[in-house]
Amino acid sequence: MRFQSIEEKVIYEKLTLGKVDSSTKSESATIQLEQTSDVTEKINEYVGALEQNKVNTSYRPLHSSRKMLARPVTFIKRVIRRLVFWYVEPVCQQQTTFNDATTQSIGYMIEQLCDLRMENKRLLIRTEQQAEAQADFEEQQAQAQADFEEQQARAQANFEELQARAQVNFEELQVSAQEAYFDILQAKLRESLELSMQLKCGQNEKNYSELKDILKVESDQIIDLQIKLERLNKLELDLFTSDTQKKFEQLKIRGILTDNFVSYESSSFAQTGEDLIISLAFGLFGIPITEVYYLDLGACHPINCSNTYRFYSQGARGVLVEANPALIADLKLYRNGDVVLNKCISDKKNETIPFYILESPHYSWSTSDKSRADELQKETTLVSTIDVTSVTIMEIFDRYFSHVPELLCIDIEGKEEEILCSIDFEKCRPAVIVCEMIPFKTHLFRTIGYKNEGIMRIMTEKDYSEFAFTGVNSIFVDNRRLETL
Repeated sequence: MRFQSIEEKVIYEKLTLGKVDSSTKSESATIQLEQTSDVTEKINEYVGALEQNKVNTSYRPLHSSRKMLARPVTFIKRVIRRLVFWYVEPVCQQQTTFNDATTQSIGYMIEQLCDLRMENKRLLIRTEQQAEAQADFEEQQAQAQADFEEQQARAQANFEELQARAQVNFEELQVSAQEAYFDILQAKLRESLELSMQLKCGQNEKNYSELKDILKVESDQIIDLQIKLERLNKLELDLFTSDTQKKFEQLKIRGILTDNFVSYESSSFAQTGEDLIISLAFGLFGIPITEVYYLDLGACHPINCSNTYRFYSQGARGVLVEANPALIADLKLYRNGDVVLNKCISDKKNETIPFYILESPHYSWSTSDKSRADELQKETTLVSTIDVTSVTIMEIFDRYFSHVPELLCIDIEGKEEEILCSIDFEKCRPAVIVCEMIPFKTHLFRTIGYKNEGIMRIMTEKDYSEFAFTGVNSIFVDNRRLETL
């Protein structure tokens, strides 16, 4: 083998000292690489050899195997060594420096290799743990998905069953109401015929007058039954009792069938006919009822005395705000197409406000105004005080409406002026605003001749005109929209 310099030759001899042939060594190394412990042992052996032979010097013991010429030969070698010292010694020192750097580098690499092997082992263990965790997670996820699908299927089946039962019970109720109506109608007609026969047989003028009165009462009762029957045909109630009388009692308990129910259906749902006047205003503006959106502050009952229920029943939708939690269940049940908020309307948002609920012959008297509550306690009794979260009207506009609602109703017992002042009328201008204009009184007659002048002044400043006053509420219309007609 040829070497380009003596340094290469010396390094080669050092590395191959006492070792087998290179081809044999290569085959052995290939086999040993398959076993990590054997490879490490070989590396340590090589490093040991480097450590032993890393120091090189030109001063080595001189001897001769010739017995007779040992001294002359040794002397000649010593002379030759002294003559070549200037050349050989720098080479040995350079080789020593190289060997020392190589040995330390290989030692550092072995340490790094051991650290990498340990890190690799830890990574393998961690990978196995993660694989096991992933398998467990996938198994749990599959089980959860199966459980969810099973529950969903069961819930769907229960819903369909309840829907079918409700449909059957409603049909039974409808048939029972029709039969009752026709039975009463036939009985009344028979009575009318009997009285008519008596009249023909020579009864006097008194009997004729009584007959007219009876026929008028019977006619009114028949009309009353017809209206109630039509009302039942429109309602989809979740009734599960089979007895007709119980079904009618359940309607009365829910507040749907009352003594004044027919008059509301035939005329107005509002307290003093406000919804009919609002309908007229919408007609003047050319706004279809199905395109109306409303905000009802102080919604109270979902149907009776509601300014917005007539529009809801005709397809309009909106937001109902009611602070009394006792009224929320009915609002969500009978006005499920609307957004119902159990919050107290205020000029500040996300505050906890005390809310005073007082005894009332009607659905509820309640207010967040402490002075008004104290004043009203002179005529009635405080039932309870609760804490309610506040919300602003502008927050409701921004969050729940894509555009300004056409109708705004405000009935919040003494806080109307405060809320009107909190509205940015340059940004939000409802076409129609209904606002309560009278103070708290247990009897409506005590408010005759009174109208809140502060509200009138605010609405005039905001360019609204009073379209009508019902004795309780004023209906205001937007002058700017009127100018565009």
